[in-house]
Amino acid sequence: MQYKMIALDLDYTLLSSTRTISDRNRRALEKAKEIGVKVIIATGRPYGGTKRFLDDLNIDQPAITNGGSVVIDSKTGEVVFDQLLNQHLAREIITFLHDENCYHQIYDRSDKFMCEEYCMYAQLYSDFTGMKWQAVGDFLKRREINTPQNSLCRYGKKD
Repeated sequence: MQYKMIALDLDYTLLSSTRTISDRNRRALEKAKEIGVKVIIATGRPYGGTKRFLDDLNIDQPAITNGGSVVIDSKTGEVVFDQLLNQHLAREIITFLHDENCYHQIYDRSDKFMCEEYCMYAQLYSDFTGMKWQAVGDFLKRREINTPQNSLCRYGKKD
């Protein structure tokens, strides 16, 4: 049977525990592309935490990011599909997270993620993904909260 496409997650699938691509995986993907198999990355990470692997592997197929809520053209970086979280629902979720004193972050289309203030969770996520963080203050004071569905992340109690 000839496979036509391979869709891979990044963390703990394509990437090792050191968040690198092994030579074995790299060779396997190159061989697959040589025989015409399309290689697609499908990850919960935002595009900012995915782009370097797309570039490194020279993947020219669309990338499925943010848990499926954003699809990016890997060649141009243009958004092909973007399912934003409803503004009202985003505010409800953030209010709940504030009430529970939970760290949370949101993403836009940049290579950074946004947090309300710096804490260890921001640094841990930055270290894990290689993305930079930006403290922007209370999310509820923003005029708009434009974040893809599946992309309002909660990690743990701030205390």
